[in-house]
Amino acid sequence: LGDDGWVLGSNGRFLFWVPPASRKPFYNPQTALVIPGGSVELDLSRIAHGTCWQHCYEE
Repeated sequence: LGDDGWVLGSNGRFLFWVPPASRKPFYNPQTALVIPGGSVELDLSRIAHGTCWQHCYEE
């Protein structure tokens, strides 16, 4: 998770953006220790990504 809120894939491409209020509990590569309680688990099974990302909003 970058300072701007974007999560990048291994190829450096944008995966998704995290709003400021939700950024604190995210793990990052600098995480040395995780103390349970207050973390976030994401269900990405229905995430709109790739060429289908625009389907996350339909009129």
